[in-house]
Amino acid sequence: MGKKGALLLCLLVLMVAMDGAIASHKWRPFNRSCFPPGFIFGAGSAAYQ
Repeated sequence: MGKKGALLLCLLVLMVAMDGAIASHKWRPFNRSCFPPGFIFGAGSAAYQ
């Protein structure tokens, strides 16, 4: 019974962890409007990041 209980507990923890990971993953568009006004794209923007 001890091994069954441990296996059940592991499966339960895994299911809860996967549910949280899937629920928190939301797609959000990434485009120029994500940057502050006046942001200049190019080699100089690497220093800003």
